[in-house]
Amino acid sequence: SLMHTISIRCMIYFLLFFLKIWANGLLIAQNTALLDSLLYQLESTEGYFQIDILNELAWQIRKSNSKEAFEFALRANKLAQSEGDKEREATSLNRLGEIERLNGNFNKAIQYFDEALTIERANNHKYGIARALSQLCTLHKIVGSYKEAIEYGTESLDILIELNKPASIARAYQRLALAYQEMGETDTAIDMLLRKLEVESKLSNPLISANTLVALGLIYYKIGSYSSALDYYFQAKEIWINEEEDLNLAHVHTNIGNVYLDLGDYGQAKKHNERSTFLKEKSKNSYATAINYNNLGIINEREGNYDIAKSYFHQSIKLKKASGVIAGIAISFYNLANTYKRLRQEDSALFYFEKAIQLKPESQTLAMETYWNLSELYFQRGKYQIANSFKTEYGKLRDSLNLIVKKTMKIKDDFEKAQYRSEVLQKDLEIEQALTSRKNLLISGLIGALVLLVVLFFFIFRNYQLRQKSIISEKNSIIKQQEIDELLKDIELNEINAMLKGQEMERKRIAQDLHDRLGSMLSMVKIHFNSVEENISAIQEQNNIQYEKAHSLLDEACEEVRKIAHDMVSGVLHKFGLLPALHSLQTSINETGQLKLSVLDFGFHQDRLEYEIEINVYRIIQELLGNVLKHAQASEMTIQLIKKENNLHVQVEDDGIGFNAENISSFGGMGLKNIGARVNSLNGELNIDSGKGSGTIVIIDIPLNL
Repeated sequence: SLMHTISIRCMIYFLLFFLKIWANGLLIAQNTALLDSLLYQLESTEGYFQIDILNELAWQIRKSNSKEAFEFALRANKLAQSEGDKEREATSLNRLGEIERLNGNFNKAIQYFDEALTIERANNHKYGIARALSQLCTLHKIVGSYKEAIEYGTESLDILIELNKPASIARAYQRLALAYQEMGETDTAIDMLLRKLEVESKLSNPLISANTLVALGLIYYKIGSYSSALDYYFQAKEIWINEEEDLNLAHVHTNIGNVYLDLGDYGQAKKHNERSTFLKEKSKNSYATAINYNNLGIINEREGNYDIAKSYFHQSIKLKKASGVIAGIAISFYNLANTYKRLRQEDSALFYFEKAIQLKPESQTLAMETYWNLSELYFQRGKYQIANSFKTEYGKLRDSLNLIVKKTMKIKDDFEKAQYRSEVLQKDLEIEQALTSRKNLLISGLIGALVLLVVLFFFIFRNYQLRQKSIISEKNSIIKQQEIDELLKDIELNEINAMLKGQEMERKRIAQDLHDRLGSMLSMVKIHFNSVEENISAIQEQNNIQYEKAHSLLDEACEEVRKIAHDMVSGVLHKFGLLPALHSLQTSINETGQLKLSVLDFGFHQDRLEYEIEINVYRIIQELLGNVLKHAQASEMTIQLIKKENNLHVQVEDDGIGFNAENISSFGGMGLKNIGARVNSLNGELNIDSGKGSGTIVIIDIPLNL
């Protein structure tokens, strides 16, 4: 029966549980007995045996009591030096380096392993050399010295292949794969993992192969190759199922769910995260379960199930706190805040964004996005000083990330150059060896060979000179063409600027003429009509009607001339200034319901700018607004103006579909070209940040001559 089956399963689970406790107790008892035995032998031995016991004690307790382990290894090192035993000295240095690594003192660990490597090389101890090189590879990767990590890892791999140690070879490929991945050499990292997989297939250990399959899946996932990522994840999944490794199976379900989440297949993403949650709850891994709750919250938020999403995020935060692991709580707070922001519950969103930033997120990208959201929400509340402080932090992190990217690219370039030099040196060495082996056969033709080499060198050198001249000539031609292009571009921009200025002056002249000349003439006509009005009683009734009609038309003409004159000098802008004009524009746009337009200003204090700056900034914003309405498919647009002592900062942002800013010229379309011309006329600086699906930010900085 069902109850009978359940009872049997419960008994099996209890037996397995007690067996695990017994096995752990037995292991602890064995370790304790081993340590007691080693300590007893330490007191009764001396010389080489004492060094070996000290090294072994350091190794056994390196994780449980690092301080005492370090003292044992240091004693072993001093004894080995006094005995002149280089082999045991190298072992003690390895122990010291490993303890420092476990304690997070990576630079000290590197020093110890470097000393060990020097001794192992002097003794020509192949395995010892490979061991030290492996540790140095790992440590240099941790501290970000990827070039050195790859050099050490490659030499270690070559020695291990020579020694034919498959398990160690597989681990060497893993270390190199991680280093290449950090450098952005994805193809090489994948090649290293595929070689590792080939070695592991001969070890007949499917569990190790499954880990490699997951690592391959992660790389393909990061580069957006989702089909390949799923293929490797599903292979690993089958192994975990066969081996009944529930926790590893849960992790791979999470990875599969992440792929489907990125693909927008929320049904499959939810299915795999729920399966992962079930397996992790069964394994009582609360922190790992919290990760799935966070993922399920993201899925429900994207589906519009905001209440369910909030519930999952709260559960994720609760489990992470209960597990005592602070890392990762910030992302759940951020996702919760984002959900409240989508619901337009700004107070709750602000509360949880601040919670996220207080936890100091390990991810710089997460911290940067949190600072941006806090800045935006405080700007909306009119708290500009706080908003600017968060925006400053956002800028610092953005610059920091850019520096990291540049540093990584430089490391990659330096590595490629060093690799190229190494290949050239290797080829030169091969040529030299070939020449040496044939030396006895070429003695008789040495003079002829030398003459031939001299002639060959002359032609090569001559060819090199001609090629260099050709390259220099080509570069000069390119530079000249660039100068011509720049000159034409300056002329074109000056012409556009002159045209825009001419248009504004002409509009102002026409408005002035309408107001001063035609308006004055119409006013004079009306005065004459008024004089006639005094004798209106003497006019016949029919003529009286015609007179009144003409009088009405004349009033309308005067009013129309006044309106035209005011419109041509930008109405509200001419009379009241830039900010009232923009707020008037905001009201007009918001009434249409097509776009939510927000205008934020700071530092104006009712001051007006020069009219030329105001009219140009107004026209620029009109042009940008027109682009958003026509092309961006945006729901919100924000205009921010910050006036400083010598600078006007204008930032226009929308949440539209964006465009690929790298595929257009500096001012691609006519609209952008007009904007660029206006900014240049004001000696300003224009920056456009956009991408497909990520909206557009236009930043303009204009100097103020106060």
